[in-house]
Amino acid sequence: MITYIIYIVLMFFLLISYPQKKDSIAYLFFTLLIVSMYYGFSYIDTADMEAYQYMFDSISNHKYDSSYSSERIEVGFRYLLLGSKLVNRSYYFFQFLVITIELVLLTSGLKRLGMQYKMISISYIFLFSLFPVIMVSALRQGIVISIFIYALPYIIEKRYVRYVVCCLIGYFFHRSSLLLLIVPILYLVGNYLLKKNISIVPFLIVFLTCNLVYFFDLRFSVENLGSSIFEGDFSENTKLNLYSKYQTTSTGMSGYGPLKIIEMDFCFFMSFLFNKKGVVDNNRLFDQSLVCISILFLIYFVLNTLFDVSMSIHRLNYYFMLPYYILLFYNLLTIFKEIKLHVTLSNLIIFLYFFVFDLITNPLSSRIFEYHISDIF
Repeated sequence: MITYIIYIVLMFFLLISYPQKKDSIAYLFFTLLIVSMYYGFSYIDTADMEAYQYMFDSISNHKYDSSYSSERIEVGFRYLLLGSKLVNRSYYFFQFLVITIELVLLTSGLKRLGMQYKMISISYIFLFSLFPVIMVSALRQGIVISIFIYALPYIIEKRYVRYVVCCLIGYFFHRSSLLLLIVPILYLVGNYLLKKNISIVPFLIVFLTCNLVYFFDLRFSVENLGSSIFEGDFSENTKLNLYSKYQTTSTGMSGYGPLKIIEMDFCFFMSFLFNKKGVVDNNRLFDQSLVCISILFLIYFVLNTLFDVSMSIHRLNYYFMLPYYILLFYNLLTIFKEIKLHVTLSNLIIFLYFFVFDLITNPLSSRIFEYHISDIF
């Protein structure tokens, strides 16, 4: 518990020391250091954690012990496990290494999308409750999410070969990376429609249809979609029962509740139904990136409102979660700028919003992490 309290206090001080006039790479460095140190060495009680610890403990000479079926664990992740273990035999060193790599890739991608270092920093601070989900629990997919964000600028720059190469590299860490090959097509279609300045009617139809389907519980079931991509065969080892159950059934998983959908409705309204002046002035690169981010959010919105919770939808959502939150922060900051609210106060309001939401959805007792930095020595 004490490490969690210290982490929140540090995030708070970073927020109030936000550099308002000039961009600051030092501010970003301290944010990355705190986030990576905290989540890198923490034990977080998630369904996947036990499985990854067992993978790390059992790997030796490129293979796992005979009681463990490793055919479905991607080769890139296996060699990353082995390479980390050759350097340090602590699992938490490996977790710290992976999270650091992910943060570097994310930062590089977001910077190339036109975001300032200080904007990237406060996004990481706002997302303190999201990192355990997409970076610690879903460790393999977290690597691919980072590669995906890193590769997004290639779509905008029309360097499609480089984007495909990144997706193929991601395949060696999580097979679902191949699903991301369709994103450039969706971007081209969405970008064409938005540039044509079509009326808001199609977006209004999507908005109303998705809300009617969700709130009247008419969502589609796709439980068996992509089972070969998302499921893992871990039944041979009893230590991985929890992971196997998590991967093959929707038991224990829940979709977003009505309040979260209303939050998405707000983001949809601001992004597609309302013309606004952005918070990033004279930044044509970020303006172009917003189109891409908005299209990714549209995919996320549809997935969460039209489809029942399943392993496939649950995991597919991860890829579009970060773009959604980036867009949400942008829209909130836009409103605060319009009403001339002080930047520091704006940042604190957003942070408190996510902090309270996190406490509601994750009781404080679940924040009693075990901290294992001493294990690496």
